[in-house]
Amino acid sequence: MINFHKYGFLDCKRLKKILEDSNIYLNEYNPIYLFVWADLYKPEIYFGRDFTYIKYYLNDFGFVYYPPIGKGNYNLAIVELELDAQERGIDFYMAPGLQSSLIRYKTLGYTFYENENRNTYIYSTSNFNLTGNAFKKYKKNLQQFSKEHKNTRIKIIKKEDFNSILEFIANYRSQNEIKADQKFYSKLNMLKQCMEHLYELDMYGIVVLDDEKIYGFSIASIMDNCTYVHIIMGLDDDCYDVVMFQIARYAETKTRYLALEGHFGNAKEKKRLEDYLPLRIEKYYGTFNI
Repeated sequence: MINFHKYGFLDCKRLKKILEDSNIYLNEYNPIYLFVWADLYKPEIYFGRDFTYIKYYLNDFGFVYYPPIGKGNYNLAIVELELDAQERGIDFYMAPGLQSSLIRYKTLGYTFYENENRNTYIYSTSNFNLTGNAFKKYKKNLQQFSKEHKNTRIKIIKKEDFNSILEFIANYRSQNEIKADQKFYSKLNMLKQCMEHLYELDMYGIVVLDDEKIYGFSIASIMDNCTYVHIIMGLDDDCYDVVMFQIARYAETKTRYLALEGHFGNAKEKKRLEDYLPLRIEKYYGTFNI
């Protein structure tokens, strides 16, 4: 049985080092994503000599295993994961990994399914300069927002802003009639982790506000030359777009690329992500359907 342990802050730093110069951090391998969502997914990790193993929890499946991270004998690594599942008395599921990684394990006899509910969209940060006809609609929306809210400004998030952001979320929840269920509280815990480790994990964020209230905010982290957006919220669609373009502009001062996750139960969100003109779309495949 593999000696997994609960994924924590120091593991986050170590995994980030392992994944430098690698595309695979763009999915849920992302070290910071795993850390800030630990309350929901309960990730566990094992650092071996040749491979690093990660598993996490999904309500519909129980624990699922990421494809191994490493450069040793890949077939033996998969067998080791299968044996671990067998010894724990659980079904062996491989969690969705990047399409580009399929070549390593598609010959092992498994059937893989596309995760049709989630993609990662990769953008050039310089793409959000509002030039060209593609962004005509968004340019108009942003200009209208500025006209209606003349005193708004952009503020870089600091740890001490947590209480005011919680107040914004309370307003957002009330305005959108969102239930305080497990998903809602997991998102609050995720935000709490982001704010508590804002400086230690190379994270940053922006707030759009005036003297009376917050209109939206976003928090992201840096991995290699990519800004990975962990959360973005706006009181309404126009506010969301304002926050999106502001975090992209700020990201341009730090990285060349920006990554956004798309959750497809929402046609409006999918269209918006496509409207932003991604350079590429990362799809994921696992041994189960979501």
